Amino acid sequence: SIDNAYRITVQGEQINAFFASDEVSIQTLQSFTGLILEHSLAPPPLPTPAQRELMQSLADQSAKCFQQIIYHSAGGAFAKYFHQASPSGELGTLNLGSRPAKRKAQGGIETLRAIPW
Repeated sequence: SIDNAYRITVQGEQINAFFASDEVSIQTLQSFTGLILEHSLAPPPLPTPAQRELMQSLADQSAKCFQQIIYHSAGGAFAKYFHQASPSGELGTLNLGSRPAKRKAQGGIETLRAIPW
């Protein structure tokens, strides 16, 4: 990391893609080194207060719209659609990732984990 502000992490599922062979490992480390040097020598400019305000407004609006669709759709329409259109039940029984597909065995959309989705 750089001053605890810029950190590169690799998800466990991606380790093979980044470090599968000597050639791929060298390419990965060269890329990481280049990114760290670029950030150290020419850090990106910080957003202005007006830009931060606009970003926060967009984030607030999009979160509100997202939550309305996901959690408050009429008659639970989104949850019904999600479970009919996706293999959510089947994926939950497979041994994918290091954690279960849901945080709780029982529960709705809010209990799903991002991985394996």
